[in-house]
Amino acid sequence: PVTKEEAKETMMAVSQAENAAKKEEIMTPFMERARCQKAEFAYPMINMMRSLVVQGYYQEGQTEKADSYLNEFKSLAFKRDVLFIAGARLYENGEYKRAEQLLERASKLTLELNENKNLTDEEKQKYPLVFGIYADALIKNGDTPKAIPYAKMAYDFSNKNHFTVNQSYATTLIHQKNYEAATPFLEDFVKTGRNSAQHLVWLKEAYVVKNGKDKGYESYLKGLKKESAKQLNEKLSQSMVEEPAPLFSLKNLKGETVSLESLKGKVVVLDFWATWCGPCKASFPAMQKAAHSFAGNKEVVFLFINTLETKNNLKEIVAKYMTDKRYDFNVLFDLEDAATKKFQVMDNYKAKGIPAKFIIDKAGNIRFKLVGFSGSEDETVEELKAMVNLLL
Repeated sequence: PVTKEEAKETMMAVSQAENAAKKEEIMTPFMERARCQKAEFAYPMINMMRSLVVQGYYQEGQTEKADSYLNEFKSLAFKRDVLFIAGARLYENGEYKRAEQLLERASKLTLELNENKNLTDEEKQKYPLVFGIYADALIKNGDTPKAIPYAKMAYDFSNKNHFTVNQSYATTLIHQKNYEAATPFLEDFVKTGRNSAQHLVWLKEAYVVKNGKDKGYESYLKGLKKESAKQLNEKLSQSMVEEPAPLFSLKNLKGETVSLESLKGKVVVLDFWATWCGPCKASFPAMQKAAHSFAGNKEVVFLFINTLETKNNLKEIVAKYMTDKRYDFNVLFDLEDAATKKFQVMDNYKAKGIPAKFIIDKAGNIRFKLVGFSGSEDETVEELKAMVNLLL
């Protein structure tokens, strides 16, 4: 008979399978047995497996096959969620055109679900997620006018402190020449260290529109940047820790052994990541910039620890990805322990998720811990540089 334990194991195997066809191959016999035995306890998990298969096919560009699976679902909300997750994954991987297509469908379903209804708390939380990423995908694909209503809805239902949502909304305000409304957002991006070069261009435009000339702009900008430095120092002083960094010895892409013990006397930045992790890869341009800013400093080392992966040809996949993206990272491999089924280094560092970064001082102590990616390349670079410089 089908058991709960088997359902969990099958679910795990489906989630870790390397492609959609393999996921389907693992899921199908279990699904058929569960249905024959009318094992109702397994149905919610089977739905999750099916959603992973659908997401996999969408991400691989097999839209027709994915749609045929999606059409089997009766719940519009479930369909919306599947489309959104698949679209968000494509967005995180920089495939903005395909992401836009799926996110547009997810957005339309969201509006259909809530038409002439009072929004539930759950749906209120979905608006910034679904509409926010859709708006940003439209902007990245050069269709800012179409993004305007979605960026507005995302912002209206957000906590007003979500960088990507605020950035998209500010972009649409600038497009509409509403400099007055956009200025507080642009100022906040500078003060929090999240601004891009484009934000500074817009901020200057807004300043000139308001004042009629650019006289005084540099002083105004300097004041905002001074606030940025103050906020960053306050943030770092509050987040500083002092814990012994667990030692490790891992092989890198070249087959060389790299040990943390051998790096004592240097500031070490560890970045735990995986090839399946969209936010990890989205943060890599920032990590490349941060690493390059210390390229001439022999007292600073960046290590990128690949973890939570079980693919047989993992090193080949990682090597190809690094080559294709032109990253020159020193990648180490935290492989699964055959006996314990743990990824020992990840486990020792007690990382709560990936991407996870640990900044270790010259004495071998963890001084800073970071989890996730804010979405701002400049903020990430400046924050890492400030942390490292504090420890030099």
